[in-house]
Amino acid sequence: MAALSKNSAVRLLNGNIQIDTPLKYAARAYEEAAGKTSAWHWMGQPSNLAQDYTGIIFQNFASGVINTEQFVQNMKNAVSAGIASWRA
Repeated sequence: MAALSKNSAVRLLNGNIQIDTPLKYAARAYEEAAGKTSAWHWMGQPSNLAQDYTGIIFQNFASGVINTEQFVQNMKNAVSAGIASWRA
């Protein structure tokens, strides 16, 4: 595993992993809204959706490379491309 720097968004502090990314705050705000929950699971998704299409988008958003609007648009494009490839 790569070493984590003190400037990294993901770091080790007192033996615990600490995450400080835009995704963390977006998910927390969503979950803290009245009556909202986040279902972050992959059950029922087609094979290789995350590996081939959406994984890098989640990674880019979590690391701050893309903003919320870019995340949404990239996810729409990736899922559409995945569906098109499965139908081919």
